[in-house]
Amino acid sequence: MSPEFKDCLARGKIKNFSPGKNLAPKELRLAGDDLHSARKSFAEGNCKWSIIQSYYSMFHSARALLYRKSYRERSHFCLIEAIRFLYVAIRDGYKTISTAICYFQPILRQAGVPQMRDWLSSSRLIPPRRDVTK
Repeated sequence: MSPEFKDCLARGKIKNFSPGKNLAPKELRLAGDDLHSARKSFAEGNCKWSIIQSYYSMFHSARALLYRKSYRERSHFCLIEAIRFLYVAIRDGYKTISTAICYFQPILRQAGVPQMRDWLSSSRLIPPRRDVTK
């Protein structure tokens, strides 16, 4: 067990969740809905909103994978760590989900998304970056 995953379990940020297997299809539908909305927003020129919707599409996809293993997250960081521990070691294809979510963090930070600002600034994944555009 990875130290990060073990820490997430110990802090209660990843918990056993027996209904998860039944809820995974719902999460995949939400992911599809968010992806559809992101494409529509992008086509309408609303790039910031498209970024947010794309992120949530990935989030719901990752959550569906976690639910299939009967776990539930209480932290975006721990969701990523759980995907890495539970799937990446088994199939490298899942590595792209956790990597993509990590890449979205600085994009969301740059976009100044209010509801994301707190967990992004406290994330251990990516330290705060200087705004190089100023």
